[in-house]
Amino acid sequence: QRELPGKVALTVGFSGSRSDHMSVTGTSNSGRVNINQLPLNELSRGSALLERVPNPFFGIPEFGELSQSSEIDRAQLLLPYPEFQEVRAVRKSDGIGRFSALTIKAERRMDSLGLSFLASYSWSKMLDNYFGEANQFINRTTLPLDNFNLANEYSYSIFDVPHRWIFAPIWDLPLGRGKRWASSGFAEKVFGGWNITPIIQIQSGFPTSVWQTDRVAGGYGGQQRPNRVAEVSPCTSGSPQERIGNWFNGSAFLPAGTFTLGNAPRRLGDCRGPGLANMDLSVRKAVNLTERTRVSFRVEALNATNTPRFSAPNTEFGNLLQFGRITGTEGFARIIQWMLRFEF
Repeated sequence: QRELPGKVALTVGFSGSRSDHMSVTGTSNSGRVNINQLPLNELSRGSALLERVPNPFFGIPEFGELSQSSEIDRAQLLLPYPEFQEVRAVRKSDGIGRFSALTIKAERRMDSLGLSFLASYSWSKMLDNYFGEANQFINRTTLPLDNFNLANEYSYSIFDVPHRWIFAPIWDLPLGRGKRWASSGFAEKVFGGWNITPIIQIQSGFPTSVWQTDRVAGGYGGQQRPNRVAEVSPCTSGSPQERIGNWFNGSAFLPAGTFTLGNAPRRLGDCRGPGLANMDLSVRKAVNLTERTRVSFRVEALNATNTPRFSAPNTEFGNLLQFGRITGTEGFARIIQWMLRFEF
C-alpha cells in the first residue's frame, strides 16, 4: 500500500486458492458421471459397434427395456455394466479447482471541491473440472468427454472473469451550508446539498462451451465435442450488437469423425460470451429546513444507460440455424426509484 500524490491511496494485492477432492458436478444435479460409458478404446471397432447380435437379456423382465428384443447392439455388451444403460456416480469427488487474482485499488479522499472516488481492477484466472454448473450467460456442459478421465475436463471455470473494473466517484458539490459557495439564503436552498454518485462496472464475458450435435461416439455415455482448427480464432469480430446472430466463427471447428471424440476443450477461454458494461447512478438533494431539521430527496437509476446484457450464444455445433446466435437478454432494463427522507 502506498500514498500517491493527490491524496490517492494505492493498494495492490494478490490472492489465490486451491481446491481438491470436490464434487466434480459442482452444486448441480444435472451434471453426472456415467461409469457405464463405453471404454474409448472400443471406439476403434467403428461400425461394428452398431451390429445387432443375440441379446442375452431377452425375455428376462428384471432387465427392463433391454429384455424386449432378441437382438441388441454390440456396443451394449461392451459396456462395463452391460445389463444397465447408465450407471451414475453421484457427487464424485474428483473435482479440482485453482484460482489466482491480482487486485489493484485506488482510493481518493474527499477534497475541497467535494470530489472522492474508489476504483478497483482485478486480473484473475479460475480453472476447474466441474462440468455440471451453469449460469445465465453460459450454456451448460452436463457430461464429460470421458467419464473415466475427469482430469481431462480441467479448463476455464464457468465463473472465470479475467478482467473486472469498477469505478465509483462521489461528488458532494461544494455548495450550501458549511461549503465554499452558496452557503446561505436562497442560493443555499437551491444549489446546496447536491450529491452525485455513479457506479460504473465493466467486466469480461464468461467462457463458452461448444458441443457437437452429432453424438455418434458421445452417444455411448459421454459428451461429444467438435475438433478445433489450429490458429483460427473461434470468435467473429465486431461489437456484441454486430455479432448477435453470428457469435462464433464456424470455420474454427470441424465435426469430430465417426466413432471419434473431438479435441475442443470444455470451455473456450479465447471466445467468451458477452461482457458487462453497466452504470448505476444516484442523485441526492438535501434541504435544511431549520437548524435541526432537513429533508432529502434521492433518485436512483439502476442500469442508468439502459444498456442490454445479452445472454449466452447457442453453442450447439452442427445446428445450422442456431449455432452462434444470441436470442435473449439477461438482467433488467433501467429501473428508476426515488426516496424522500425527513430528518429531525
